[in-house]
Amino acid sequence: MFLSELNGLQLCAYGIGNAYLEAKTREKLCIIVGPEFGELEGHTLVMFKVCCGARTSGNRFADKLAGDLRDMGFFQSQVDSAI
Repeated sequence: MFLSELNGLQLCAYGIGNAYLEAKTREKLCIIVGPEFGELEGHTLVMFKVCCGARTSGNRFADKLAGDLRDMGFFQSQVDSAI
């Protein structure tokens, strides 16, 4: 924020709700569902998209976001690979 104000730039920030739900998983995620699934309670379901509790959810989402940004014409910083 300081740099944008110092340089007279406009700054926008957004929160992404349920962002992990957009990324597909490379791993096979199986869950045994509870009573909130009604008659499916106790069944095993296979998930094809990541969920917030999986170990690799952050990596899969970062990969998806990076790919989408590349498709929009952005490119990775040579100074800091996280940008």
